[in-house]
Amino acid sequence: MTVTTIIPSPLDEPPPPQPFLSDFSHLLKAHLRVAINKVRRWPILLWIVFIAAALGFGGLFVYLGVMAYRTLVSVGPQLGGGLLSLAFLGGVIGQVFFGIPSAFVTLYMSEDLDILFASPVSIRAVFAVKSLVVAVSNFLPVLFFVILPGIFYALLFKAGLVFYLILLLVVISLWVLGTALAVFLNLFIMRIVPPHRSREAVGVISAVAGIVV
Repeated sequence: MTVTTIIPSPLDEPPPPQPFLSDFSHLLKAHLRVAINKVRRWPILLWIVFIAAALGFGGLFVYLGVMAYRTLVSVGPQLGGGLLSLAFLGGVIGQVFFGIPSAFVTLYMSEDLDILFASPVSIRAVFAVKSLVVAVSNFLPVLFFVILPGIFYALLFKAGLVFYLILLLVVISLWVLGTALAVFLNLFIMRIVPPHRSREAVGVISAVAGIVV
């Protein structure tokens, strides 16, 4: 039994443009499938390193939480709010510090950019998906410096429901702010540095990140 492969004829004109949400959803689903397949193919050694790093970060946070509790238990909510504000500021700084190299790798060093730019999808959808990837990579500083300290403060001083609603808005705002700063600084630098010198722009981006931090 022979199998006949039918190759469609080439298009005479480009396909009609699709709405932004359609392109965005298709690209996001494709990116999720690729990410899941990569995680499934991780070797055992990489899983061990990942679990060890997660346990290390967890132990460090528990230690810092115990130290913070011993400090805050003897002060009032006002001073505790000041320390919470410093933690939130650390969250923004952490997003900028870790988000700038992540945004550079995601926006300019990704292996699928050539295919995406050649495919019939809008450039806005491509950069929107890439920016969302940067936001996901920025979740760890938000978790350690914004979400967990805010919940810890609320439980320690027995805050009401309104505080949790405000905390949710603060988390979203700081998350968007840190990601936007990281993406903006990358776009700003890459408007100055020529594309063929993109690898050399890492030093410039690191210097700008240091100044901003």
